[in-house]
Amino acid sequence: MSIVEKKKAEIHEPVLASFVVAVFSVFYGGSFLDLTAGQGGHSQWILRSLDPSRVVCVDRDKNAIDFTKNRLVKYSSICEFLNVKFSKAVDYLIERGDKFDAILADLGMSSMQLSSDRGFSYKGEQPLDMRMDQSQTLNLQNLISDSSLDDIKNILSVSGKRDEINNLATAIFKNKNCIKTTKDLADIVRKNGSKKDAAKRLSRSFQSFRIAVNQEIEELGGTLAKIPTLVNQGGRIAIISYHSVEDSLVKRCVLDWENNNMAKRVFKRTIKPSREEKLKNSKSRSALLRCAEFWR
Repeated sequence: MSIVEKKKAEIHEPVLASFVVAVFSVFYGGSFLDLTAGQGGHSQWILRSLDPSRVVCVDRDKNAIDFTKNRLVKYSSICEFLNVKFSKAVDYLIERGDKFDAILADLGMSSMQLSSDRGFSYKGEQPLDMRMDQSQTLNLQNLISDSSLDDIKNILSVSGKRDEINNLATAIFKNKNCIKTTKDLADIVRKNGSKKDAAKRLSRSFQSFRIAVNQEIEELGGTLAKIPTLVNQGGRIAIISYHSVEDSLVKRCVLDWENNNMAKRVFKRTIKPSREEKLKNSKSRSALLRCAEFWR
């Protein structure tokens, strides 16, 4: 990790951190599972505020988990770090017979990832990568090269506007052999649509490709199905999403738990960052938090 990346990571503010602590405050001294440790921001807040008996931090990004280990080194006696995607972590923890009072997942990108050279940002010129886990075979280059026109349409439909998908997908498909860097991809996205909406279109398109490369929707769905097995009676889960498809998946799962008398919503509506937090941390603007409590 470069000095610049470290500097940016150090000043990163975890989204809705004080609210997460408030939601989990009933478990002072309890056990916590952070499924998306990132830069360790939420876990650090929990460690400082709730004096937990143990915290398990999970992240598929080796750079992220290494940074979190270093950040939380003074709590190493009660922390465990797992460098795997969270679906595998859940399987491992279930097999081990673990249970937790509180489980957190923040599904957003970290500042460290966005400022890396792995192609997550449409600004600048970087390799067509987008892998959170660098040991993964599939990257953005492979995805674009191997995708049919319909595949690209399906990928873009996750975040893109319906009226822009066909033209944009066609342009990407026709030029896919010429797309060698993120700048090449960004140029095509920028040119195929209105100038006024270019920045948002770029953000939506890059988000859609990132979700596809990392199979984020499938990963989330499979993990949510297994989470109840990991929660103690009376325990809570809190999930922060930044995308309508993710949030819909979380909402549907929470309602299913409620309808099956497994859990209840702690809040009937999603929790959003305050105006002050949005001004202080622009990455929090689209954050939506949902929380469920499993029956005692």
